[in-house]
Amino acid sequence: MITLRRQKPLLFLLLSLVSGLIVSFAPSPVQAYVNFPALPDTYVNDLAQVLDDSQREQVRSQLQAFHQRTNQQVLLVTINSYQDHSNEHASFEAFARDLFNHRGVGSRWRNDGVMLLVAPGNRKVRIQLGSAYGSGWNSRMQAVIDNNMLPDFRRGQLGQGIIKGVGALLNTLQTGELTNSGSSVPATGLFSFLSSFVVFPGLFIGIFFIGIFFLLITILGLRLAAKIAPSNFVQSGDRSRASHSNDDDDRYYSDTSDDTYSSYSDSDSFSSSSDEGGQSSGGGAEGSW
Repeated sequence: MITLRRQKPLLFLLLSLVSGLIVSFAPSPVQAYVNFPALPDTYVNDLAQVLDDSQREQVRSQLQAFHQRTNQQVLLVTINSYQDHSNEHASFEAFARDLFNHRGVGSRWRNDGVMLLVAPGNRKVRIQLGSAYGSGWNSRMQAVIDNNMLPDFRRGQLGQGIIKGVGALLNTLQTGELTNSGSSVPATGLFSFLSSFVVFPGLFIGIFFIGIFFLLITILGLRLAAKIAPSNFVQSGDRSRASHSNDDDDRYYSDTSDDTYSSYSDSDSFSSSSDEGGQSSGGGAEGSW
């Protein structure tokens, strides 16, 4: 009995040591991560190096010309595999939607951007649409993928499939009309202001009359000041007009060439835009090969 009691502390120590070793060498749980790729180029980000130089410039030229003509941004992105950038997205579709929103493709007011995402490692391609495109556009995008991209992709000709797909995509976009059926487009900026005016007309009417009241008070105050010190008031006004006329040309007729797009500096052209940051609600289509 005495021997058994002496062995109990030793047995407990041995079990604790084994448990500690098991915990120490057990594989730690996989940590969740999302690391979206940087997409600095406005039109083509060929991260998987699918296109050769001539194909890349051909696609960029098409997308740039379309952007300048329609003011709609179409962005081409190639990555090896979406699992290289995230282990939290359960599907290629979910990753494409979040990448679109992270990048902010298209106009933040119109949400009319389009992203073509190709992942050779997953053997998947997806066209992601901005929120302004109604559900009727999904079938049109599916036709672009099925008829113009997948046949070449299945033959291993990814570059040729992308070129055909981009051409068909742009033709489909410019021959169709944007519809908001089945999609919710958040009203921001000017659209939000106008919609608020429609919803709350009484509020804006009140603000209008308050503004008129303060304007009249200001005019009466200026008239009173002019009567008290007319010479000083006139001289101040003369100086103001002279200063305004001196820099009139510089302020209102400045060169705006920096706002134009350049095929050799796409990242600069994107950063100069004040209307970037569109959102997608998940519309689009995809295919596998």
